Amino acid sequence: MKAAPQQQSNKGSRNLADSAGPLPARHRRPFSGLRGRLLILIVLTLLPAFGIVLYTGHSERRVAQRDAERHALALTLEAAADQARLIDDAHSVLSVLAEMPAMDHPGHACPRFLRQYVRKQPRLANIGVIDTSGHIICSAASHGTGPLDVSDRPYYQRALAGRRFALGDYQVGRITGEPVLVAAYPIVDPTGHVRRILFAAMRLDWLNTLAARASLPVGSVFTLFDSRGQVLARYPHHHELRGRLSAQTAALRGLAQRRSPWAGRESIHGRDWLVTYAGLSGGAALHGLHAAVAIPTAVAFAAANHAMYRNLALLAGLGLVTLALAWFGGDALILSPVQRLVRAAHHIAEGNLQARTGIVSGPDEIVTLGRALDDMATSLQLRDQERQTQNDRIARLNRIYQVLSAINGAIIRIRDRDQLLQEACRIAVELGHFRFAWVGLIEPGNSSLRAAAHAGDAREFIQGIRVTLNPEEPEGRGLMGAAIRSGAHTVSNATQDDPRLLAWRQDFVRLGIQSAAAFPLCNQRRGVGALALYTDEPDFFDEREIALLDELAADTSLGLEHIEKDRQLNYLAYWDPLTNLPNRSLFEDRLGQSLRRAERAGTQVVVLIVDIAHFSRINDTKGRVAGDRVLQAVAGRLGTVVRDSDSLGDLGSQAARLGSHEFGLVLDQISDPVIAKTVAERIDARLIEPITVDDDEIPVTALMGAAVYPDDGTQPEELVHKAQFAVHSRREEQDGRFAFYSPAKDTAAKARYALENDLRRAVDNDGFYLEYQPRVDARTGYLAGAEALLRWHRPGHGRVPPDQFVPVLEETGLIDQVGEWVARTAFAQRLAWSSVVSDSFVMSVNASSHELRTPDYVSRIRRLVQTMGVRPGWLEIEITETGLVETGNTTLEMLTALKELGLRLSVDDFGTGYSSLSYLRQFPVDTLKIDQSFVRDIIRHDEAMSIVRSIIALARGLKLAVVAEGVETGEQLQLLVAEGCHEMQGYLFSRPISADELEALVKKRPPFQR
Repeated sequence: MKAAPQQQSNKGSRNLADSAGPLPARHRRPFSGLRGRLLILIVLTLLPAFGIVLYTGHSERRVAQRDAERHALALTLEAAADQARLIDDAHSVLSVLAEMPAMDHPGHACPRFLRQYVRKQPRLANIGVIDTSGHIICSAASHGTGPLDVSDRPYYQRALAGRRFALGDYQVGRITGEPVLVAAYPIVDPTGHVRRILFAAMRLDWLNTLAARASLPVGSVFTLFDSRGQVLARYPHHHELRGRLSAQTAALRGLAQRRSPWAGRESIHGRDWLVTYAGLSGGAALHGLHAAVAIPTAVAFAAANHAMYRNLALLAGLGLVTLALAWFGGDALILSPVQRLVRAAHHIAEGNLQARTGIVSGPDEIVTLGRALDDMATSLQLRDQERQTQNDRIARLNRIYQVLSAINGAIIRIRDRDQLLQEACRIAVELGHFRFAWVGLIEPGNSSLRAAAHAGDAREFIQGIRVTLNPEEPEGRGLMGAAIRSGAHTVSNATQDDPRLLAWRQDFVRLGIQSAAAFPLCNQRRGVGALALYTDEPDFFDEREIALLDELAADTSLGLEHIEKDRQLNYLAYWDPLTNLPNRSLFEDRLGQSLRRAERAGTQVVVLIVDIAHFSRINDTKGRVAGDRVLQAVAGRLGTVVRDSDSLGDLGSQAARLGSHEFGLVLDQISDPVIAKTVAERIDARLIEPITVDDDEIPVTALMGAAVYPDDGTQPEELVHKAQFAVHSRREEQDGRFAFYSPAKDTAAKARYALENDLRRAVDNDGFYLEYQPRVDARTGYLAGAEALLRWHRPGHGRVPPDQFVPVLEETGLIDQVGEWVARTAFAQRLAWSSVVSDSFVMSVNASSHELRTPDYVSRIRRLVQTMGVRPGWLEIEITETGLVETGNTTLEMLTALKELGLRLSVDDFGTGYSSLSYLRQFPVDTLKIDQSFVRDIIRHDEAMSIVRSIIALARGLKLAVVAEGVETGEQLQLLVAEGCHEMQGYLFSRPISADELEALVKKRPPFQR
């Protein structure tokens, strides 16, 4: 009810100022502020540093280029020197050999001599002698059978023409097959004529050794050229380039005109290289031989580039850090205080007096200005709060008067207690502006309070609250308990610190509740509950407001008294005093209202009738008092079903008692009548548990029927009548406990009546016949017996399945006559087969639960055995597992009597009922027949196999025989035999057949092979 306080702490005010946004866009221009200009200054300061880094990087690249050129040039010069030494060595070797007479006239020993000489000179590939015609007449290396003509070789021609030491061009030796450089030395007579020419072939592999020793950068190339620019040798090895013109041929030709080595940058095949050239010195003999080293500029400049990029990155990072520090530091040191001042001034100008600058440190001038602005805002805020407090007090009292007026109006028009209490809570929250309100009423016979109504944000609080009237408990020391006990209001204006409210302190803290009050509600001067009001304002309730709220509680109590008197009068007219449910008059009246609403809305209405079956038996056996207790318990359970039906929609009604043991429900405003089936299932689930009356458990069975508006009727009496008809004419669905009314049910009733008449005629005229299903010994394959099965061919309809007419025989009691006929016919057939079957062949007949409840069943069987002369050991009576248990001790006495006659006894469909070991131990049965539902699934489901295995083990432990029904496959047969099953029957062996067909099957030995 009170407005939120205006005054806040300085911390909160500072946060408010901090949370304000930046200055409007119209006050800002790019880089017009202090921070933008500071950033521009820093960027300008960094530009010279970037220039220095770029200049230094360029200088380092030039130094790297010079170093690479010096290194490459040194290598070329070393290669030139090495080649010159090799040529000088060759010159020396040839000049020494020229002095030997054996070279002038080589004989047979010449090749061996030269080979020994070559072994001492590993850098020479071959040495030989050439005559003046150009034929090699002696060689260290073998060159075939005849003389080899080398007159076309340049080294021969040059030595012959110049009569001095000469070099040839690159060539692949015709004798050695290796790339070599050949030197020639002429032997000249005194007259100046050339008599012989000596030659030496020099290997070029020294280049590789030299290049590897020089440790060239990765990707470098070291090449040796001849005078034409042909590649003589190359490192790294590329044999396919030998003898080919180099890409540097044009540059080489220019180099040939130079007398000093040269270094520079060239582009070769699209790549940039640092290249050095040097001619091989050593006189005229070395004419035209050159060495070149090429280094990729990317490799040569790698270290310089890396250093430059690293320095640029470091400088850029340093610049970013400097800019960031300038950005945030300028904001914190200069801009932020100024912006706070501006924002606070804007907020104060707009009327937000809670705004504060929050400036406590910084330049003295800014701090002083901020404090002055904050003091001004505080002064304005205090004056505004005083004015607002007065306005809030007046508004709060006005709201209380409005609440009183609204409550009085509600008392006049509302005649329902819960509705009045809910309206009181709603008015208190909506008009009184309370956070939430709720009403707690005293539970009859209980000290706890029940939440009868609430409004506001109270749902979560109410769901977990517990309030009692016992002051010894923490939940009884609160405001509501004290108000009810004292009959006066109780108030707490500081709930979170009030020791009386310790049990709810956590809830109050979580919900922010600061003040609360409770006002007692009375009915005929007796306290029945209390109204509790909560607000999130501290010190909310004052004397004037409490006086008005006391008046509100008194008016609400007066309204409760009027409603209670009206309720008592109406109750006697429209309610059932025993069950506290509406009676038939009120039920049909409400049903009429529902029908009118459904007609307007175009929806459906379902009338659901619940009838307690065999209720008269309860009254007769337990007494009328116990019957009344049962009706009261059923009414209570139906009430819980209606209350739990919210998830199904608005069912629009509660349960009503229509008659002695008949109840009704109206399911209103539904779109699908199937909801009635869901409600019926819930009712059945609630009523299935026995009702305890004086330590005696009484089972209750509910039969339910439903009629639907407008399909089944349009008047309340008509719908109730048809729903009752659906109860009495229900079909076998949902265990027969629920059915809808429909015209088809009338037809079904007529069909059922016709079926009963036909069955009676069949009984009178012997209209039934038997078929027999063989039972086979699992070990031998011989017939061990047969089961007699009742069959009926209905005139005009054909063969009728047993599951359709046998239940009707049981319900009408005709099963006794038909069962005696089945036994007589089957016994006679067994007697007729006595000459073709063994004495162990057993004829079995089925006994229904209805027959077992017939007192003279044993005497009838005894009479048949004695009059027909059939041996009792040939006969077997089959009893279902359910029938074995349902009739209890009566069945035990009958079975004992049948066993004393000498008949065999078997339990049919074992495993589907609810028998126990104690029953099997008590009843004198001989055989257990495993139900076919388990046999069918033993291949697919391990659970079924486990059940079958357990039944066989159980029978073995009790010394009983086991028969498996429904055997249809060989795989099933093998599993059952392996588990120790004694007998089988099923379609694997034979369908049910006539007596003649079975007799023919008996004569076949053995009729079945495993």
